[in-house]
Amino acid sequence: MFELLIGAFIFFVVLKVMFSLGFGLLRAGIAIVGFFLLFLLLPIGLGLLLPIIIVGGVFYLLFAFLAAIF
Repeated sequence: MFELLIGAFIFFVVLKVMFSLGFGLLRAGIAIVGFFLLFLLLPIGLGLLLPIIIVGGVFYLLFAFLAAIF
């Protein structure tokens, strides 16, 4: 569970940095596909990557919502 949260936070930070540097949704999508391919080469595989992507996306939406409020 701890690895899942760390991976999701890293994914959230990478996505946030890409958007703040001016990468569009298409380039971020290409980078996410590369992220998928990188993790498919590692032993943990897609079974751990999918929850990381989901939790990272939830982090991104949560912090974007909080930033919009404040």
